[in-house]
Amino acid sequence: MFPLIDSYNNVLGFNKRLICKETKGISKKYIHSSDSEIFKKSHYLYGINDIDKSFDYIILSEGVFDVILARKYGLKNTICALGTSLSEHQIDILAKYNKEIIVVYDNDAKGIATMKKVMPLLESKNISAKLLILPEGKDLADMSMQMKHGIKDYVINNSMTYGYYNIQNAINDFNRELYNLYSRYNIIFNNIKQEIPESEKNTIDAYLNNNVFNKELVNLNNVMR
Repeated sequence: MFPLIDSYNNVLGFNKRLICKETKGISKKYIHSSDSEIFKKSHYLYGINDIDKSFDYIILSEGVFDVILARKYGLKNTICALGTSLSEHQIDILAKYNKEIIVVYDNDAKGIATMKKVMPLLESKNISAKLLILPEGKDLADMSMQMKHGIKDYVINNSMTYGYYNIQNAINDFNRELYNLYSRYNIIFNNIKQEIPESEKNTIDAYLNNNVFNKELVNLNNVMR
């Protein structure tokens, strides 16, 4: 059980994390206090009481364990919104710190989908923001335990802007389409070469290599990445 402490060090409620996945009757990973007169989840950011204003960034993660383990291994200014959703009020809180926000959500369907919603919201408030795509199925807590004191450099060095993320996705899609086109026509070209005289094959191969199978055009390393 973890106390939910505000920026004035007042305890507003509590958060509990499911340890055993086989616990009956509980499907949620985290359970926190219900909204009340003193606690509103949409107005709260876990870890906000420990923000160090000397840093130029704030790490926004999903859960309490992400915050605790990331900070344990040196990734200061890590906070979370007790889930993936980010309210207007929480964004306003982040904006007041005038820091770059690095969004590090779980690499699962929900985490990626919500991240794509959060990034434009941050940018609409003129907040400098980046994101980090973790290995598939991993969260910040997992990576902190794996990388230990290397987690800070990992997050800082691998984070990117939302624009760069979208461009990279478009490039990867382009390369996949190009690879599929290459594979399909390579079969056609090979069938054609089987029907032409042996004396022409070297000339045809040279032409294909120079004009079709250009290595700068079809980069299989990028395609398969």
